[in-house]
Amino acid sequence: MKLRCPARIRTRRGETFYGECVELTVEGLSVHSEYVPQFREMLEIIVMAPDLAGKPVAPLRLTTEVMHCCTVEPGSRFEMAMTIVARSHEDS
Repeated sequence: MKLRCPARIRTRRGETFYGECVELTVEGLSVHSEYVPQFREMLEIIVMAPDLAGKPVAPLRLTTEVMHCCTVEPGSRFEMAMTIVARSHEDS
């Protein structure tokens, strides 16, 4: 499913980056960001879902493994393709 939802990226080192979730499937997702991950790096991704019928939707928290990364805009924007390892919805 094609999306354009804000996403927060958290590394295992505790670094936080921001980006945009551009595609989401049952098994994986793609995110555009300034962050360049390592192959097979584990990341926590929080996707902020749009409101549904005027009501807020809980963010989707994902534990992911990076499968590949490519340039979208040289030097400033990269696309990460990740496999979803675990998922949950945040309460707030």
